[in-house]
Amino acid sequence: MAYSPPPAGVEVMETHHSWVFLTDRFVYKMKKPIKHQHHDYSTLARRQANSRAELRLNRRLAKPIYLAVLALTVDEKGQLQLGGTGRIVDWLVKMRRIPAENMLDAAIRNQTFTTTEIDRAATKLATFYQRAAPENVGYNAQRNQLTAELDHTREVLHLPLFKLDTALVDHICHGLRQVLADEANLFRQRIAEKKIIQGHGDLRPQHVCLRPTPYFIDCLEFSQELRTLDPIDDLSYLALECDLLGVPEIGERFFQRYAEQNSPGVPATLKYFYKALRALVRARLAAAHLLDPQYQDDPRWVAKAKRYLQEAQINQANIRYGVS
Repeated sequence: MAYSPPPAGVEVMETHHSWVFLTDRFVYKMKKPIKHQHHDYSTLARRQANSRAELRLNRRLAKPIYLAVLALTVDEKGQLQLGGTGRIVDWLVKMRRIPAENMLDAAIRNQTFTTTEIDRAATKLATFYQRAAPENVGYNAQRNQLTAELDHTREVLHLPLFKLDTALVDHICHGLRQVLADEANLFRQRIAEKKIIQGHGDLRPQHVCLRPTPYFIDCLEFSQELRTLDPIDDLSYLALECDLLGVPEIGERFFQRYAEQNSPGVPATLKYFYKALRALVRARLAAAHLLDPQYQDDPRWVAKAKRYLQEAQINQANIRYGVS
């Protein structure tokens, strides 16, 4: 594939959804022609539409990083060219490459983050939530979506292949269902206050750039339903991952900044409900790797699933004991 300008070298990475080509200055992402429950990249037109959505949505929080959607073309000699004039065979999103050490996950591992950097990132995200247009979501639709997530997660985590503690899974799921029933007015209030927005949807430390300017990349672009959420849900995912990395104070600072800029703040019940739910979902996603032949003999994924289940249990207990 011909790049313009020609790079010094190209590193190729593969994810579940994409092929990623990294040069010294830029990153190019091309969707795989696959179809799943929440996304359909099976046709050229659908991959073009998704690439344009990825560009548009990620520019909300990382405009200088997301540069363009480029056509991959082939000429009469069979040569592939990015942005060429031949027949279009696929589409790629072009991004600036961010040095790995500038991302939050690396800064945590290397202990190089500063309070100023965390506050700057938290302020940017809180301002984004404050300015975001509210989504027209009813309580029944939100409850049904959360309940369906719980039901699906429970079903997957019960698969015998994973050899997980299904009694613990049932205990957590039952507890979270009880919160949905007992605290219905809390969820209704958030909707009435127009707090439900199109957020990031995949807010993890590896998607947070700290320096020189904070950016949030790789939002969940393929499903409006999944990224339409309460900002407390969005922040709970980040806080959960920071807890697991041993820096719970970072997640708490993001919550504090949000509360300072978005009245009436962060109800503890909702924070721990969403942290428990996200931990449960992450346990499901980790365990599901064993359904892929290339991972079925890798013990790390069951270990990760068990660790997330522990976090789900801890956060559910925090709801029950009224931890603030």
